[in-house]
Amino acid sequence: MLTRTQMEEALTKIDRRLSGVEQILQPLTKDVSTLKTDVAVLKVDLRTLGGEVSGLQRDVTNLTHDLNDFKAEVLAAIGTVTERLETLTERLEARGVI
Repeated sequence: MLTRTQMEEALTKIDRRLSGVEQILQPLTKDVSTLKTDVAVLKVDLRTLGGEVSGLQRDVTNLTHDLNDFKAEVLAAIGTVTERLETLTERLEARGVI
C-alpha cells in the first residue's frame, strides 16, 4: 500500500501529465473547430457547384436539341437546293443547253 507522500507524488505526476495533455489538446480543439467550419463551407460550395453542374447539364441538353434542329434544317435546305438543281439541270438538258 502507498504512503500518503507516495500518493501525493503520484497525483502530482498525474497532474503534470494532464497539464501537458491539456496544452496539446487546446490547439487541437481550435484546429477541429476550424476544420468543422471549413467542412461546412465546403458543403455549401459543393451544393452550389452541384447546382451549377445541373445548370450546365441543362444548357448542354438544350444546345444539343438546338444543334440537332439546326442540323435537320440544314439537311432539309440541302435537299431543297439539290432538288432545284436537278430540276434546273433537267430543264437545261431539255432545252439542249447542256
